Amino acid sequence: MKTIQFITILLFLFLTTFSHTYGEEIQPKIVNEITTDTKKNDYILPFPGMLPNNPLYILKVIRDKFIENLISDPEIKIAFHLMQADKQIGMINNLINDNNVNLAIKTALKAEDNNTKITIIYKFSHIKPTLKMKDALILSAKKHQEILSEIIKKVKNNDKKTFNQIMEFSKINEQEIIRIYNSFSIKRTETENPVEIITTSNL
Repeated sequence: MKTIQFITILLFLFLTTFSHTYGEEIQPKIVNEITTDTKKNDYILPFPGMLPNNPLYILKVIRDKFIENLISDPEIKIAFHLMQADKQIGMINNLINDNNVNLAIKTALKAEDNNTKITIIYKFSHIKPTLKMKDALILSAKKHQEILSEIIKKVKNNDKKTFNQIMEFSKINEQEIIRIYNSFSIKRTETENPVEIITTSNL
């Protein structure tokens, strides 16, 4: 009982301290971790850190959830979900190599769930992705699909089907980002055309 109380107190102190020291710096740190290598036209995934098969991983999950709830700016929350998705997809190869296929599947699904959250934020906040962020999201999706393709070659038939489904989720998320980005261009054209017609009629 005392051990549980001690762990609870430590966790509380950790989260409280974290909210003051890291909370204010979270926005630039997250944005700076979105990196593309333009020379190779490739996307560089962040270091995944602790894997889900680590007994202490639950503390990381609690910490990340706490950070997510701290973020109010939708664009920064999008960057956070992108970083989480990239870290999670970066974990699955190690999990497969450790013969932990079921956990790899769960982690890959969580990665695509984070990408789905990004599309939902864009829909409800009615903000247009910046060109840089749109490109990062597309490159990230391509990298996810590249990794999933390699995983599909390694696993057995039943697991191949599951990872193929996750690949489809990734493609759907990618297409949704493109649709959202393009929808703003369509709206702009629609609003500009009437102005042009009125101006022409007055000449």
